[in-house]
Amino acid sequence: IALSRWIGRVSPFSCFAFAATELADAGLMRDRRYMDQLGTYQLDLCNYAHAEWRAIHQYELAHKGEGQGPWHKHLQKPVPKFQYVPAAAGDYFHAAAIDGGILAGMAVVLFMLGYLTFLRYDVR
Repeated sequence: IALSRWIGRVSPFSCFAFAATELADAGLMRDRRYMDQLGTYQLDLCNYAHAEWRAIHQYELAHKGEGQGPWHKHLQKPVPKFQYVPAAAGDYFHAAAIDGGILAGMAVVLFMLGYLTFLRYDVR
């Protein structure tokens, strides 16, 4: 993906599209952050499930033969919730800085080429 993005940056539209998607929180940075946070949540959920399973199993062993009722009444703590935390505003601008710099460089080069072409034109 990174190699194809660098190859695509030859086109000014690609640079603009990459910068716009990063600034709109729809680019690769958001996807990476989301997957990282999802992986962390998965570990938290597995740890929670293991701890609750052990607690319910211990309760069942201690109260064997009694009517325990529904299993969810014996939970020690609530199920962890997944909440996506977006990046700070500076991170979005940092992700779009490369593409913005390439666009600015292309604009300077193209204007300089246009100016040099104008200077070579004979006005007489």
